[in-house]
Amino acid sequence: MKKFVIALVACLALGASAFAKSSDGFSVGYTYGIFTYQNNGNKYSQAGSGIYLDNFTSLNKFFGMGFHAYLDFPECEKKNGNKNSSSSAHFFTLGCTLMPALNLPIGDFLDIRVGAGIGFMIVNENYRLAGEKINFNYYMLTIPVGVAAQFKFGSFFGLKVGCDVQFEIKGWYHETLLDTEGDFNKKGLFVNPYVAFTILY
Repeated sequence: MKKFVIALVACLALGASAFAKSSDGFSVGYTYGIFTYQNNGNKYSQAGSGIYLDNFTSLNKFFGMGFHAYLDFPECEKKNGNKNSSSSAHFFTLGCTLMPALNLPIGDFLDIRVGAGIGFMIVNENYRLAGEKINFNYYMLTIPVGVAAQFKFGSFFGLKVGCDVQFEIKGWYHETLLDTEGDFNKKGLFVNPYVAFTILY
């Protein structure tokens, strides 16, 4: 009798796992990226809307690998003391991260996900000075940390709400007008809250 009960419980557990909703999926949605750094006593802040993409693949029930990508189109604001000034420069920020994540399923319809990994970002800046077009590209290696909640509606669709924070660990730049380049040692912080529609598979 004891062996029968153990076998029955094992069968029920396997059956439940077979019909459980998958945590794997591809997401696309809206993000509002915020990038800040300091230089020569001035605080610079870029913030703007963009596109968020990610793909999550489970390695087991509680652990997986996520790939995140962002494309933001921010405006720039410089703060010097108590004075604020907006820049006429045009920006875009492109970032991607590879993030191992702990996946905590809560029932069949909600996953809480926490992860950290490695990332790479490009911040592009275009403006005119004395009639000449100047283009700066900032390249940064980052350590991203992320947290998200994924709601699953049925077996194929979901909604993800989360935020990734990236800490710059190394940066360098290239300027096209004078063809100059060098280290970008102003440590930056990139905050990327998002909401995304998910296709589960």
